[in-house]
Amino acid sequence: MNTKILKNILLGTVAAVALAAASTSAHAAIIVDPTAVVPANSSEENYWWSANYAIDGSGLSNASLVANGANDVGALGTNIAALPTHVLANPDYHSFFHLRNDIGSGAITGSGATASYALSSTFDINGVYLWNYAETDAGNPWPYERGVKQVTFRFIASDQSTLLSTQTVSFAKPATGATFAPEFKSFSTVTGAKYVQLTFDTNWGSTYATGYGEIRFTAVPEPSTWALLAGGLTAVMVLRRRRA
Repeated sequence: MNTKILKNILLGTVAAVALAAASTSAHAAIIVDPTAVVPANSSEENYWWSANYAIDGSGLSNASLVANGANDVGALGTNIAALPTHVLANPDYHSFFHLRNDIGSGAITGSGATASYALSSTFDINGVYLWNYAETDAGNPWPYERGVKQVTFRFIASDQSTLLSTQTVSFAKPATGATFAPEFKSFSTVTGAKYVQLTFDTNWGSTYATGYGEIRFTAVPEPSTWALLAGGLTAVMVLRRRRA
């Protein structure tokens, strides 16, 4: 094949893959849906409010938007309206996580109540979406402010012992009602996290328990294979040019 024609083909291919790479990298993050719950040092209320309900999509208006590996349609918290809402799903309540305050009485303040999640692989975590809840909707026989307030996140490596980072964030008080939008909090990027432990430092008032509807993390996407392909084709062009 004529060298000039070959160069034109390669240039077109590189441009195409570069465009694809740019399109792919337009998303600031991917969604990370925890795949398992690691036993906590405080017991769950009971099966009605299992920690698994905070990662299985129950109660979400469209769980597919926040499935594991999906592009972050919220663009790292800038477009919350694009994400699904969460409904408490009265009267069954099989849609949210609810943890007792096992250590003493009074509002949950530094009680040590925790929940730990395992991720499907190691990720560079840079944020969290949390669907808080209030249990103050009309007709609810238990109108308590149980939503989480201050939470300490501990990021742990795959060896289950190396602590990579500890970061504390505060979540807003959920509005009265039964339908809740997610709240986004960013982290200083944590490289290589496999497990995430949450310690519930404070909640919004209940002296008995705390919890939330759903939780998802966001992670830095891996380098695009399109970009790698573009780099390889560029190298081929350079070699061709040198030979010419």
